[in-house]
Amino acid sequence: MFLSSQPSLRNHLAAIACLAPLCACAADDANAGSSQFDGDRLKLYVAVPHFTVHHPDASKAKAAATEFCGPPDSKLSAFKDGGDKILVRFIEIEPDKNKACGDTPPVQLGVQYEIAKSMLATDYDVRRTGATFGALVIPFKFRIGADNPVSSSSTIAPYVGWRTGLLSSYGITLTPYFSAGLGLVPVSDPTTGTTDTRNAFSAATGLVLRSSKSDAFQFGIAFGKDFLDKQSKLQDPSVNKPWISVFIGLTSNGN
Repeated sequence: MFLSSQPSLRNHLAAIACLAPLCACAADDANAGSSQFDGDRLKLYVAVPHFTVHHPDASKAKAAATEFCGPPDSKLSAFKDGGDKILVRFIEIEPDKNKACGDTPPVQLGVQYEIAKSMLATDYDVRRTGATFGALVIPFKFRIGADNPVSSSSTIAPYVGWRTGLLSSYGITLTPYFSAGLGLVPVSDPTTGTTDTRNAFSAATGLVLRSSKSDAFQFGIAFGKDFLDKQSKLQDPSVNKPWISVFIGLTSNGN
């Protein structure tokens, strides 16, 4: 791609079109995506009549298998994800909504319940919030204000974020995040016309958007800055500019 020495609208559009995958490769793949519920907070939008009291003793659990109903607008905390089942406790219950439970007795505060994970993940309308983490991979950057804004400078770094409930009623998950780690930055030497790749500390913040239609597909934006040594910044002032990157892609584990 030919780029003139002065920034232009064409340069900017070309830079924004750069794609970079966000790879959710955390050890706990759901808080990097959607399968693990440990530590998450949930709000029920509808009555969910499938909670049972949890007993550590399996024989007692089987004998006390009465189902209880979580009324609409109730809030609960998931404190242990056991695979097929999740252990939860309710932190706020709307007693005025008990009518939606019909003949099923409502849940109570201060009681430990369990429920099949699928009930909260896919079967009922539930808003979920919680921490998320993974690995951020950005191969291209658009340096704001630089003469040649498109850069092949790469960043590979861990990220942490918070999965919010914003736009959840539209089937969209919005996650603000922060990332910091190693960056490889090309530094040009105007006297020799050569370019060297140098290490840098790279920090970024941004938003990731996922759709309930395909949680593996995601769109996001990152704003960041690379921090290099003084000599590199004097040699090539453009490396000191803040950057922006747009990424569209699939998570490596489908979450």
